[in-house]
Amino acid sequence: HPASCLHVMHSNEPRTSGYRMKRTRLDTVVGLSSLVWGLEAGVVTGALLSLQKIYELGERPALLGMIATSATAGSFVGSGVSGKVADLIGRQKTLTAASLLSFVGCMLGSTASSLHQVVLGRFVSGLAIGTFGTVIPIYAAECSPSSKRGFIMSLPQMGVSSGISVSYIVSAIAFSYGHTYKTLFLFNAFFAVQSFFLSLFSLDSPRWLLRQNRRSECYDALHFFASPHHDDSSDFAKTPKTGWRQMAVLPGMSLKAEDQIQKDLEALADGLEKEKFTRQKTPQDHLQDKTTMKRIQKALLICLGLQVIQQFSGINAIISFSPSILKEGNIVARIRDLVMWSGLKSHDATYAMLATAAVYTPKLIMIFLIMPLMDRYGRRTILLTVVPILSASLGLLSISMSQWLRGSSFASLLSLLGLLIYQAFFSVSLGPIPSILSSELLPTHARATGMSFLMSAQYTANCLVIYSFPFLQLKFGSSAVLAGYSLAILFAWVFIYAFVPETKGINLEDIVL
Repeated sequence: HPASCLHVMHSNEPRTSGYRMKRTRLDTVVGLSSLVWGLEAGVVTGALLSLQKIYELGERPALLGMIATSATAGSFVGSGVSGKVADLIGRQKTLTAASLLSFVGCMLGSTASSLHQVVLGRFVSGLAIGTFGTVIPIYAAECSPSSKRGFIMSLPQMGVSSGISVSYIVSAIAFSYGHTYKTLFLFNAFFAVQSFFLSLFSLDSPRWLLRQNRRSECYDALHFFASPHHDDSSDFAKTPKTGWRQMAVLPGMSLKAEDQIQKDLEALADGLEKEKFTRQKTPQDHLQDKTTMKRIQKALLICLGLQVIQQFSGINAIISFSPSILKEGNIVARIRDLVMWSGLKSHDATYAMLATAAVYTPKLIMIFLIMPLMDRYGRRTILLTVVPILSASLGLLSISMSQWLRGSSFASLLSLLGLLIYQAFFSVSLGPIPSILSSELLPTHARATGMSFLMSAQYTANCLVIYSFPFLQLKFGSSAVLAGYSLAILFAWVFIYAFVPETKGINLEDIVL
């Protein structure tokens, strides 16, 4: 049998994983790490408003763009090295290190007395963002049962979106009480500490553990992540006497769930044995193995296309500069009128953040509704259905900011409608699915390195889009820039239709391109 090297584990085999302590659930680790990722990504929106006022950056787009992209530059570096680090020390320890980096970056920002320290803090936070972006999808993909992988891998988008939304609301509250960007960074530091300790007490990926020949820990981790009561460590203090492939049904686990675990174990063992055989080949043998090389190349090209498409849809430019877009769309003025009518008093920064939060928050409802459908209808089907809606929503937003409608009540309605639709449908399509497919399509031995490359490419595209947006907005106007993003999304649909495969319900080792 291809997996004959995986010896039978008898009940007297030493156990080194120490499962007597309480362990953090997979969904908790993925969710909270993603929340910190979102807080770090969203804080820049409010921070830029505060920094613009303190340092008078309104007419200095180059400096404004540098502050906005400093985290992106850090993300590029973080994503570039985190794959190798995850292969070396494990996915769980790398996530723990990312939370620590996030804390350090936030503390630098919260104590900053100059723009240089703000930029340094954002760069360090960017290292954390890049690491989160690379390792969270890998960790979620390798730990999730195949039947629930789409749902678990949608949690990062929920966490990121929740973090961004929370950062908008916190910014609005902080500004209404006269606080500055320092308070926003300090708020993020609190959650980074929580993420650090929860990640510290989580389990590592079964696939990574098996590659390190830590079979006993791999066995326990698979059961832990698959059990519906996998926060109860007492269930995993027993090693079955029947061996690696013949496992006893654990307390709280149905026969159907146990059958699925056995299938996952078979696929994992076979896939890693094939990987071991491949790694024993000489470089000349690798070059001759055209099938393997073509699969990796095709997977990288498909995933690279999806990551670049995601950024050129304009999402991060819209997130970073939402207040200015909403102000141009006359939505901030409507929010100000509503706040003043209610008898509350505040200032422009608060109005801008309230408007941004009002537009962004409804997408969370959409994510919650769509997450269970990821495993029912599949990634490809959702992309092909939703991407045209994204293009149309940006078209509405572009029209609302045209010179013919600007300032009118109808333009405000179109602008609000366009942003609501765009934010909601992006969060269930081009938001999570590129990372889901990237983690699924790459083979196990190339997954971490491939994800590092892909996330570096994503952050490069992200940096180009964010840095160029204020210049393009100043030169051509928001309407023309958003129309360009709308056109790019139409080209994305053609790419998805031609090249992107379906992966729902398939074990990672069984996916074939």
